[in-house]
Amino acid sequence: MSIHMETLDPELGGQYRPSWFWFLGAGVALLGLGVLAFGHLIVASMISTFVIGAIMLIGGALGVAHALGIRHPDKHHFWIFSSVFYGLAGITILVEPVFGERLLTLVLAISLGLSGLSRLVVGGQLRSNSVLISGAASLMAAAAIGVDWTQDALWVIGFCIAIDLVIQGLTLLFTGIVLRLAPRPVG
Repeated sequence: MSIHMETLDPELGGQYRPSWFWFLGAGVALLGLGVLAFGHLIVASMISTFVIGAIMLIGGALGVAHALGIRHPDKHHFWIFSSVFYGLAGITILVEPVFGERLLTLVLAISLGLSGLSRLVVGGQLRSNSVLISGAASLMAAAAIGVDWTQDALWVIGFCIAIDLVIQGLTLLFTGIVLRLAPRPVG
């Protein structure tokens, strides 16, 4: 009985072979973070929401400071409006975290879908089954979120982040192993 090993494009595999340990290490780290997130789904969702809201608020304040420092006062009002709206979005997320989680859940669905599509393209180019599986899993997660994103917002962000971290971790882990076992480039 033989075990089918992941195959990579020989030229690319040879180029990435010296970095096999980075793939392996990042895979183990992402896998560990995914397991941690699975243990704390609601906490992971709330923390993500508050951190994003706080970052947006700080970004808005920095943008206003930048706009006020511009030496062309007749042009700075657009920068101020943009920054104020950005900061208000952050405040909205902080004050109304459930609304923020719902909004972030929708954005997460869209982002996971685009990330999955990107990995499918890369997986097809590299002829990498694990990258293709990773991309398909992200697309399935995006579809699952999109179906009922308003009702599941309290836990779905943490759940999807956990799934994606575990799958990315396994993908990088296996890719690191395959790269380690890949033949050395000739030349």
